[in-house]
Amino acid sequence: MQFELNTFHRNTTDKELLDDLKKIANELRTDRLTSDEYEKLGTFCSGTLKHRFGTWNKAIEKAGLVPVLKLNLTTQE
Repeated sequence: MQFELNTFHRNTTDKELLDDLKKIANELRTDRLTSDEYEKLGTFCSGTLKHRFGTWNKAIEKAGLVPVLKLNLTTQE
């Protein structure tokens, strides 16, 4: 049995996180990405993005993608 060290992503920049979101969305050919889809294919944990940007939807929006479910809708929306 060979020992393999898991990659630890310390000091990851916001840009690296957002670029990875965009990369996965591009691979799936979509502008909407769920945290479950990202968990399966992304480099980082979706919880890291939620923690860094406040919510999953905020991370998605910062990456220029469209949130799958929008909460706190205004009366007009």
